[in-house]
Amino acid sequence: MKETAALEAADICHRYHDEAVLDNVCLQLRKGQILGLLGPNGAGKSTLLHILAGVMSPVSGHINIDGRTLSDAPELLRRIGYLPANPPLYDDLTPLEQLRFAAKLQRLSGTEIRTRIDTVLQNCLLEEVANRRIGCLSTGYRQRVGLAQALLHRPDILLLDEPGNGLDPLQSATFHSLLHSLQATTAILFSSHNLGEIKTLCTDVLILYQGRQLFAAAMDQIEEPLEQLFTRLIYA
Repeated sequence: MKETAALEAADICHRYHDEAVLDNVCLQLRKGQILGLLGPNGAGKSTLLHILAGVMSPVSGHINIDGRTLSDAPELLRRIGYLPANPPLYDDLTPLEQLRFAAKLQRLSGTEIRTRIDTVLQNCLLEEVANRRIGCLSTGYRQRVGLAQALLHRPDILLLDEPGNGLDPLQSATFHSLLHSLQATTAILFSSHNLGEIKTLCTDVLILYQGRQLFAAAMDQIEEPLEQLFTRLIYA
């Protein structure tokens, strides 16, 4: 029997005023996959991630999680961890306080809160800044606080919008290792402008341009270098 996709989006369309931002985009994402969403600025990547995360609704199309429609079962949103391009953080809080607040919103129990916060602080290399004000942290540290917040409730679907922004080489290597450690139990989709990052991390790639899906395939099925493929599709 064919395995049900953890997350499936079918014929997703969206418009801002009279302009089409997404035009019949489809994707399937299963545990064990890391799907890279690739495209130039304005391609519709962030809008697609907003829709998949339930932050906004598409004009048409539907999203299923394990065969159930998200619009009919909003409780499925608890299965998703989402890191937007600008993480929703309170500058006056410390990372520790931010994560405690997020854990309560996720309705984690008291013991679980302590355990999960300790785990994500360690995994995201945040222990040394856990008690500093977020407003005083660098872009890279803020990004990692956002990632820790997205991972806090052990989601089995992880959506990341430009998660590598502001990370230094050591932080990037740690982030890559973290994604690989989550791969077996988590369905992961992330957008990036970094072709090297997509090639290094992803099992699959989907290329968007002007809201249209130009290409989707497993990385091991692509017969030409990704840079060459991307250039040919976008700039030909």
